[in-house]
This record gives sequence, structure tokens and C-alpha cells, in this order.
Amino acid sequence: QKELVKSFREVAGGFASALHPQDHLTIYALNCGHLLKSDDRIAADPRAVQQATADVLASPRIAKRLKEGPCENRILLWNAMLAVVKDLHESAGRRSMLVVSDGVDLGSRITWSELHSVAGLQGVALFGMNDRKETPAEDGAEVSDRFRSLCASTGGMVLHASSSSVEKTAAQWVELLRGRYVI
Repeated sequence: QKELVKSFREVAGGFASALHPQDHLTIYALNCGHLLKSDDRIAADPRAVQQATADVLASPRIAKRLKEGPCENRILLWNAMLAVVKDLHESAGRRSMLVVSDGVDLGSRITWSELHSVAGLQGVALFGMNDRKETPAEDGAEVSDRFRSLCASTGGMVLHASSSSVEKTAAQWVELLRGRYVI
């Protein structure tokens, strides 16, 4: 999902304009097995969100991964998501996570069902965003279905986006949250 992730650098400020003043966010990036975190609980200021996004994506590990492409043998997606769920548990108010990923995990020590249980117990709604079409016969459909099931069973869903529609889709995510939850 490299192109979607790269797009966030340009559109983060616009996406932040969909947030309300009481909203806060934290930005994370995963480089195979290393999870990088922005400042905690960034205010809904477009410039602050734009800067935090740029900082995270410019970190040496993340920038290198964006140039080189996907991890070959190690994508610890479930471990990273669990770490974020636990981090979010400490935050006041409703919590949700937007995960820009195709849902592939290679090597996490926990299963997606364990992640599902913890996210459910902690009250964190998981949302995904990727550029995969919803075709059952597609290669990796089982992984995609598992990711979609994980998101749906925690109160979220997987949103489809292209690099040109990331800002609109991220703003749609905020509107979905407002329609479902008080955030």
C-alpha cells in the first residue's frame, strides 16, 4: 500500500480539516517489524497533522521502506496493531484506528483472533484502508477476508481508496465515525 501511504504526506492537512477541535490523533508507521509513533494526541490542527505525518514518513526506516518496497519475510501487522490498541486504551473517549494495509501479516506472535479479542475488550474499532478491489477470486482473498472480518467484527470496515482519493476516503472515515460513535 506504498502509494496510499505516500499520499498521506500531501493530504494529511486536508484530512485534518474533517476533524473537530476536541479530536486528537496519533500517527504510526510500520516498517516490517519496527513501529514508529508521532507525538501523542496531536490536536486537530491541519498544520500539526501535516507536520506529524511528514515527520513520521521522513524517518530513515520508513523513508527507506517507501523507496524499496514491501517487506519480504516479516510484516508484523497484528503485533503492531495490538501495540496501538493498547496505546489507545490509555486515551479518553472513543477510540478507533485506521490501518492503511492490505491485511498481510508475516510472523506476528499473536493471531488475528487474539487481536480481535483485545480490540473488542478495549473498545477500539478497527478500520482498514487499501487499494484492493473486492473480488473473491483474487490472489490473497483469504488474507483480505480475514482483515475485513477483523475490522467489521470490532465495529469498523475496510475502505477502498486510490492515491488520488486518500484525502476524501480519510474524511469519509471521520464521517463514518461521527455517524456511528461519539468521538
